[in-house]
Amino acid sequence: MPAPIRKYGRVVIDPEIQAGTPVIEGTRLTVSAILGCFEAGYSIVIRRYPYLTRKDVVSALRFAAVLADQSNPQVPKDWDFEVE
Repeated sequence: MPAPIRKYGRVVIDPEIQAGTPVIEGTRLTVSAILGCFEAGYSIVIRRYPYLTRKDVVSALRFAAVLADQSNPQVPKDWDFEVE
């Protein structure tokens, strides 16, 4: 039986997409790719990935923040949030 698809805001973990690496829903763009170019600034992220919305970027940042705040990073199965 395939692993279940998990969704956290606009971030999706699906074993069939990018080998289960967290991506933005409806894309193959990984959270790590967004974070990797974020140091250059929000406008650079949007220029490089013009199809992203503010909700997409905020979801990626919140997802990373939750993981970074844990000593043994694992996404809680019941974790969910809405981006306004």
